[in-house]
Amino acid sequence: MAAPMMRKERTGYEEGFIQGCESGTIEGCSLGVEKGRQIASEIGFYRGFSRQLKSLIENDENLGKQRTMKTIESLSAIIDKFPLEDVLSQTLFEDLETIRAKFKQLTSQLGISLCYGDIDKVKGVSF
Repeated sequence: MAAPMMRKERTGYEEGFIQGCESGTIEGCSLGVEKGRQIASEIGFYRGFSRQLKSLIENDENLGKQRTMKTIESLSAIIDKFPLEDVLSQTLFEDLETIRAKFKQLTSQLGISLCYGDIDKVKGVSF
């Protein structure tokens, strides 16, 4: 009687283990896709902001601040080097923090307080 119970227990364990592996793989894949989408969106925000600001400064002599332009170019260079396609990069999150810090430096130079995600909180703006 003990042998059939042990066999059922073993079979139940193996089936549970297989199901756990399958659902864990699916959940991990889904989580990875979502996190990748969030990071790409954030990088796109920083890239678009810096390009637009650079264009404004280049086209308006009154806005021409050499220090700000240097920070924009530095931010753009860091963004261009960001390993979007290399998800296994050991420095991916460190690089993202560097970009965030450079963006914060840029907004400080401009005298504005803006972070990625705040754009949804700005009232009176619609597209």
